[in-house]
Parts: sequence; structure tokens; C-alpha cells
Amino acid sequence: MAPVNLQHLWKSYDEKQGPIVRNLSLHIADGELISLLGPSGCGKTTTLRMIAGLEFPDAGEIFIGDQNVVPLAAKDRDIALVFQQYALYPHMTVRENLEYPLKIQKLTREEIDRRVNDAAKLLGLTGKMDRKPGELSGGEQQRVALGRAIVRRPKVFLMDEPLSNLDAILRVQMRSHLKALQRETGVTTVIVTHDQSEAMSMSDRIAVMNQGIIQQIGDPDHIYQHPANTFVAGFIGDPPMNLMPGERTGDGIVVDGSWRIHAPADLPPGPITVGARPENIRLSLTEREDWHPMTVYISEPQGSETIVNLRLGEEFIRVVTEPEIRPGPNETVWVNLERGALRLFDATTGQAI
Repeated sequence: MAPVNLQHLWKSYDEKQGPIVRNLSLHIADGELISLLGPSGCGKTTTLRMIAGLEFPDAGEIFIGDQNVVPLAAKDRDIALVFQQYALYPHMTVRENLEYPLKIQKLTREEIDRRVNDAAKLLGLTGKMDRKPGELSGGEQQRVALGRAIVRRPKVFLMDEPLSNLDAILRVQMRSHLKALQRETGVTTVIVTHDQSEAMSMSDRIAVMNQGIIQQIGDPDHIYQHPANTFVAGFIGDPPMNLMPGERTGDGIVVDGSWRIHAPADLPPGPITVGARPENIRLSLTEREDWHPMTVYISEPQGSETIVNLRLGEEFIRVVTEPEIRPGPNETVWVNLERGALRLFDATTGQAI
């Protein structure tokens, strides 16, 4: 168990394409679970592979504890990897799969049995030790893969999309299990994912990446409520934050031609991007004073809520309402922003104001 410190990492594969990772620095505390979150091609897996020693940076340093591990091979870094593919030995039983990395380390039989039995109990695999991977469900196979990492007792766990091959219900169950497991072991953990729900539910902190650059680092609540820029605002949340073009005029901001929203007094005049979470926009089926009329495009019942899509010029905004509110296409509804829900961004740079 150890902190991980990434200092000014650069990585390129193709000069024409440019750097995949650009001057990336990140400190991960001892015992912390951090997610590298972003779209495909943002550099998150490359960053993980550099920590693991499967890729080497063009520039920069990687510290695990007090040691710079860049010169070290993967096997000498005291890390354990869990991949998207479970990579279990199909001809071995669960017990044999768990024992294998310990036999490579030439531990005593007594120590191997103790570690394997502890991991099996922790992961709920005790009754399945004599089965082979082909006899297990996807979730059970993933638990075996996690167990094989746990028995090694590494300083750092590195996980690359560990839940992406599971179906939706099992994925929700496993992310809870994985979070509890990390708390139980206390091992510093880095998870790569493109699924913001996984990152939000499991992480102590999230590093949101795009085009090889960390856009924002913080705990899930802070990133959700206070995105650093329009990329983070549009990537985090399901549905994501509504981003609406506006114009600062007089004592407010005008959106959609006539929707006047109260704005801070010190905001300079000119174009601006207005952000509002779907759950922070109130919707009424009847006209209300000072509420803005909008036209419904479509409603999406979700069981516990309804997502109402409203026309905003050529674009749409989404509002989350009570499940019984289901306005039909082309109906007129009235909307208003909850106090304190407004987020403002520079229309040119996209940075939060």
C-alpha cells in the first residue's frame, strides 16, 4: 500500500496524431480509490498502462511510494492488474487460479492456503473453489480475477474497465462489491472507466480527462455540482447538464430569445453559456407568472421519474420531473430555474465563471 505520484507525463505514439497524454500530473493518496474518467481516446488507459509498466512515458516520472518506478519492469513495481477481460486460466479451478500468482512468488504452502482462503471468504467464492471458469457466471469470473489480484497483496491495484463486460444489473451489484472490497483491503486503487455512473458511485476522487489532459480533479459531489468547464458539465450526469447559449443584458441573462434569468451583478455584458442540471429546472403544465413557456419535443418515462425533452431553438434541453407528469409532443409547458442552480461558463473558452 502506497501513494502514487505522476509528474508531468507525456506519451505519443504518432507524431502526426500528437500526444495521447499531455503533461499529466496527479497525486493519488495512500488507500485512495480514484477513477480516470473520460471518453474513448482521452488517454486514461495509456496513463494506467504507464503506471503499470506496460507503456513507458516519453517524459515525466512515476512514483509508487518513494520510488521512481519508470526504470522498472512491470513485474518489479508491486502492482496488481485487473483487465476488462478476466484472463483466467480455463483449465484451472478457481482455487488453482487464485494460487497461481503465489506459487510464482514461491510462498510456503501454509501462506498460500491462508491468503487464498481469506480472499475466497472476502469475495464469496468459498463454495466455488473446485469449479473451472467455464462453470461460473460473468460476475463470479470477475470476482476470481479480483481475488487473484488481492492475494498478491500489492501496493497498488490498477483496473482497466473491470465491469464493462457485465450486464447492467450485475454491473451495479459488482461496483458496490468492488467499493466495499477496496475499503476492506485499503489498497490504493486506480480505475479506468468511461462510465460516469461507475466513477461517481465508487470513487473517493475522479480525474476527468479529455484529449490527454486532466480537465478537473475532485470528489464526485464537487465535480457534479461545480464542473470546471463545459466538457465536464456535459460529460458528468445522466442526463447531463443542460448548456444553453445566452446573452448578458441589463440585470439578467436572456436565453431562448425571451427567457430572462437573474444573473450576478458583476457579470460583464456579452455572450455566455448557461448551465443547469435537469433536476434543477422546475416544470409546470399550467402557466405561471414569470415562468418561461417552452414546447415539448418528447417525454421519456423512467419509472421513478420522467425526462421531458424541450425545444430550445434547434437544440433541446432536458428536465427531470415527477413520474406522473408526462406532457405530449408539441404541448406548451412553463419552466423556471431553482434558486442557486445556475452555472455560468465563458462562451469562448468554456471555463466556469
